[in-house]
Amino acid sequence: MVGTHLTLPVSSGQWRTYRFPIPASLAGQQRLELGLNAPIFIPAHVTPDSVDTRPLSLMINAVQIET
Repeated sequence: MVGTHLTLPVSSGQWRTYRFPIPASLAGQQRLELGLNAPIFIPAHVTPDSVDTRPLSLMINAVQIET
């Protein structure tokens, strides 16, 4: 979606399904690019007992395109 930005409200804590339309001008393309941006967090900074210092953000189970 070159030049097109879509902002979706997201919630943490459980798996969710998000659906959004692909512009008709991109129908039939061999390649689509999807960029995801989300804030990061470090578990050790959020949970006192954690020693996990990895910067984490999105947890994605699947990406699916339906026609």
